[in-house]
Amino acid sequence: MNGLLFLGGIGVIAITLTDFIYTTLSCNGSGYLSTALNRILGRLLAPRSDGMRNWSGVLHLVASLFMWIALLLVGGFLVFIADTDFVVRATTKVPANLSERAYFTGFVFSTLGLGDYAPGSPLGRHLTAVYSLLGFAVLTTAITYILSVTNAVTKKKNLATFLSSLGESPSEMYAYFTAEPDGSLFSERVDDLVTQLNLHLNDHLSYPIVHYFHSDQRSWSAVLQLATLHECMLALSIHYADSPKVQAHLQRLDRCLNYFLKVAHIPDRLRQDQERSLLALRTQWHKEILTSGNGDPTISEASRALGALLRQAGYDWQDVFGQR
Repeated sequence: MNGLLFLGGIGVIAITLTDFIYTTLSCNGSGYLSTALNRILGRLLAPRSDGMRNWSGVLHLVASLFMWIALLLVGGFLVFIADTDFVVRATTKVPANLSERAYFTGFVFSTLGLGDYAPGSPLGRHLTAVYSLLGFAVLTTAITYILSVTNAVTKKKNLATFLSSLGESPSEMYAYFTAEPDGSLFSERVDDLVTQLNLHLNDHLSYPIVHYFHSDQRSWSAVLQLATLHECMLALSIHYADSPKVQAHLQRLDRCLNYFLKVAHIPDRLRQDQERSLLALRTQWHKEILTSGNGDPTISEASRALGALLRQAGYDWQDVFGQR
């Protein structure tokens, strides 16, 4: 037996399986391999058109599944070529060649059990049984993971449509919340907003790949609607500066939004070069709606983070304010 090949194959399987289990079952983020892969793809597949936005998340999901399966197959192949007696032809008992061992690895992992090749030693039989069970567990867990991710994506769109129903631009959302002079409309909606944001936060924490699912429809784009909500909250904090109740609700909502921004993967390279544009848009808008003061001219860390998320999804602040 070639111990180097055997241990190398076991090592590849162990590393991949650890990443797979942590990403799909831990609900605490993704493993190192998955995180690295999706960050690379995030740069390569940066949405530059409506079509790319719609396909970005799907490509990330397919690439992650392909990586896990490919690495587990490579690990299994290294194990099965480590000894000549691990795989033999079922009828002649002649040791299989490399291509035949690759074929054997594939159908054992997929649990097809065709039978034209077989393990030729007791250790080979044990390894085949374990590898077959591993393949069954990985494939069934992968299906469950896909369903969980698609469910999280649906809830992400639910958040976007819920926010867009309050107003598809900062002006519309601000007009809705200030329809009642005492801010009662905003106070009545805070619990719903917090619940929706917390669900989105938990989905991001459990399945970070959800972050890469975008939409070319404004009302379905969570990042556009969250940026709209953020700008509306800044205006509301000025409009209701003398209302402790509204200010308390705004602080609660702001905490939820900041919790989400801490969980979301936001590349530092996308946080810059937007402040001047945002300042001009925000200052102009505040002058139009506020009877006193010009609003907050400073750019907070939350504003920079939301701007980075907008750029990552192929949008910018002009899209938020409806300037296109």
